[in-house]
Amino acid sequence: MFLLADMMTYCEVAAALIRKISRADSNDPGDRLPVISRLFAAETTQLCRDSAARILYGSDGFADDETSEIMALFGTDPSTPYKNYLTDMDRLLHFIP
Repeated sequence: MFLLADMMTYCEVAAALIRKISRADSNDPGDRLPVISRLFAAETTQLCRDSAARILYGSDGFADDETSEIMALFGTDPSTPYKNYLTDMDRLLHFIP
């Protein structure tokens, strides 16, 4: 149950970041929030993928074909969420005083 709670928490924070970016009245000097959001989305994707694998493969409650079908929803390339990750980390470094 803790794995599900972590997944829900991360997804709620990611959604909140996206909502904040979409508001026109956001006071974000230098576009920090989009960079932070992309970094957090990558971490959220990885956490959800790992947690789903632990739940599905570790519970013996799902058939192999069901597990494979669900895990396919995350895509086949685990590096996808991390495209330009270090570039965004470098951008974020410029916002630190």
